[in-house]
Amino acid sequence: MIHVKPVNTSDDFNAMVECYQKMKKTDRLYPVYTTHTIWEEDKMIGGFALETPTIYWWMVPDMNTPRRSVNAFGCMESLLSEKGIEHYIMPCEESSPYYKMLESRLEPIKGEEGCIDWKLFVRTIK
Repeated sequence: MIHVKPVNTSDDFNAMVECYQKMKKTDRLYPVYTTHTIWEEDKMIGGFALETPTIYWWMVPDMNTPRRSVNAFGCMESLLSEKGIEHYIMPCEESSPYYKMLESRLEPIKGEEGCIDWKLFVRTIK
């Protein structure tokens, strides 16, 4: 039977990273914002993130300039900082006019096994 444990301490975090990196056979990848680990008896078998700070941003391209976009970006980060959020994820399609700006300011997250085309899914729980 499986059970779930929150990642509360640095020991919990380090054990989770070690399990993930052992699975991936590399110490260069890290799980993204894992908040809980999944256990089968005394073996960690997975994890999930329930509090991922994912930011979605949109602007009307023909009504904005690069300078306005950079200013808006600064405002967004100030609001996040006020909330105590130090890290976040921002999805962006390569066809977006803002992709190059984000690419120059943010660190990309590498997909599984070299995949760079992420797909995001949404579900409403009723």
